[in-house]
Amino acid sequence: MSHVVTVEVKVRSLEGVRRACRRLGWVFLEGQQTFKWYGQWVDDSPIPEGLFAADEIERLRALDPDLRREELTRRFGACDHAIRVPGCDYEIGLVRVADEYHLVYDFFWAGGLDKVLGTPDRPDAVNPFPQAYATEVAIMRAEENGFAWSETKLENGNVILEVETGW
Repeated sequence: MSHVVTVEVKVRSLEGVRRACRRLGWVFLEGQQTFKWYGQWVDDSPIPEGLFAADEIERLRALDPDLRREELTRRFGACDHAIRVPGCDYEIGLVRVADEYHLVYDFFWAGGLDKVLGTPDRPDAVNPFPQAYATEVAIMRAEENGFAWSETKLENGNVILEVETGW
């Protein structure tokens, strides 16, 4: 089954990705140019937004289903970097589009990422990556400016980051 989605987070810092992966116990696979997924687009879910220009999405939608399956099978699975989540068979691909990276993964249940990252059908799983990435980028900016910082993790999973600017 091809259930490929993108994660809604603006990723511009690979160092932020490295640090977020460390925070989560995930493995950042810098330079890995493929990610593990089902391996075949079977055309049973929408084409993920953000990876293609609007006119390209329309072109793909207009293709004969067999040609669309063939082209999308060839195009998915390629990435600039990847992330391995322990306990999951499938991986997350980081695909560069313009000045940011999109996180792409196959949420088919057999891959295991559905339990960690959630799916459109499983909103009960809350993807921890956006919070980890945002926290790490904020810490990086504080450190770059010589500011002291402290972090408090709340019982509900939220994070409070306090930055002492000295102003």
